[in-house]
Amino acid sequence: MIMVLIEHFLNEEGREYLPHWVDELCPIIEEFEGFQSIQRLQLIHTNPNRAHLAMRFHNLEQLKVWARSEEHNHHIEKLAPYMLQKPHSQIFEEVD
Repeated sequence: MIMVLIEHFLNEEGREYLPHWVDELCPIIEEFEGFQSIQRLQLIHTNPNRAHLAMRFHNLEQLKVWARSEEHNHHIEKLAPYMLQKPHSQIFEEVD
């Protein structure tokens, strides 16, 4: 299982929009092979401009298919007006 942690840097309007953006994203990403879950996270002590998502895919290749898709790019474009800087991602492999 692959988990990607994505850190978005959003203005106040973007932070308010993010839950709706995730809701719009869910039915689309669920159609991608290997998709397992998406979850919004919040660090306990953090800059309020930072928003985190955790996504799980069955394997790295399936994550890459999503990341290179038109659907992914379209949704990133919808979030772009609210971004203070580019998002940062880290990819992890879950181990037993």
